[in-house]
Amino acid sequence: MEGLKPCPKCGGEIDTMCGIMRNPQIYASCKACREEFDLPNVKLRTWKSNPIRISKTTIRQANEAWNKLAGGQP
Repeated sequence: MEGLKPCPKCGGEIDTMCGIMRNPQIYASCKACREEFDLPNVKLRTWKSNPIRISKTTIRQANEAWNKLAGGQP
């Protein structure tokens, strides 16, 4: 899998994040400019045995959603 595309605003490195009390819960955040980009089509899924851990499927879907979103921006 390719890495995450850079921030469209500043070119900085992106992390996909989750916030339980946030809506949408999954978003991308730039480490440099701290801009946040919502990823509303990604549903938060956790492990049944440990609800604090985010499922690998959610992480993969968030990364794919970010790359699609960032690829469509100039």
